Amino acid sequence: KVTMNQKSSSIKRQIGPKGADLEGQPDLTAERFVTRLGPEGELEHFYKTGDLGRCNARGLIEFCGRNDNQIKLNGYRIELEEIERCLALHPNVRQALAVVHGEDTRRSVKVLIVGADIDTAHLARSISKRLPRYMLPSEFRVVQALPLKPNGKVDRKKAQAKFDDRPTN
Repeated sequence: KVTMNQKSSSIKRQIGPKGADLEGQPDLTAERFVTRLGPEGELEHFYKTGDLGRCNARGLIEFCGRNDNQIKLNGYRIELEEIERCLALHPNVRQALAVVHGEDTRRSVKVLIVGADIDTAHLARSISKRLPRYMLPSEFRVVQALPLKPNGKVDRKKAQAKFDDRPTN
């Protein structure tokens, strides 16, 4: 099922399984599922996929990305924030930003780190104990500050561009 926000012409895709629940996780279930009144007065449950889209001139829905930072890499769905949270557990890391960089077979997760006395080899070993192998970043860059947009939000495109050259870790 697709719902449309008339104000911005954006679309949020929602899938409606009957009796859906995220087993044993009531808070997550409440966050990810929406209950609405159906056309005949029955309750319908919809899963919020996180996909964003828009209607084109022909009335077809075009995929425009996601409203979160979930990516799919080598068949795995990865929440970039999970990598960032794991990095933030290190005492020398003040901020971490995980991004996807590259195309096709060269596509991988890379991270920018803000902090003092960062040993990227030690940091990589540290997070490898907490994250599955498919979530491990292929490269770390220590920076003075994360790139920001004028509104103060992190600029992910500029962050990705930091990996366009090839300095070593």
